Amino acid sequence: MKAIITKYHGPTDYKGARITASDEDNNRITISYPHELSGEACHRAAADALCKKMNWQGNLVGGSLKRGYVFTFGPDWQACTRASGRIADLVCMAYHPKDEKARATRPTSTWAEIIASELGITVPESD
Repeated sequence: MKAIITKYHGPTDYKGARITASDEDNNRITISYPHELSGEACHRAAADALCKKMNWQGNLVGGSLKRGYVFTFGPDWQACTRASGRIADLVCMAYHPKDEKARATRPTSTWAEIIASELGITVPESD
């Protein structure tokens, strides 16, 4: 999993305030401090700029550190919600085994397969 660390750099005699975003593979970008934003949003802008530069896609989830922020790619929450709904349906059908309609529509997928399909993860064939 990729982690992006951001850090604020104060202004100098020659440069204005800026934020750097980098990862452990030495991919790095520096942006001018976005004064129209504040707090985490400033650091997220730098992380988004690094993602754009590296052509990375996904939903960034972030949190603060002592000297900056860290961002990583989190799950697609809409897909998680769809998967949890499908799993809830599966559980409801298991609790109503005498319901003819429920038995007729009982899914053949496992919970892991449901989650993987909603998140777009390819599950390898088992032997």
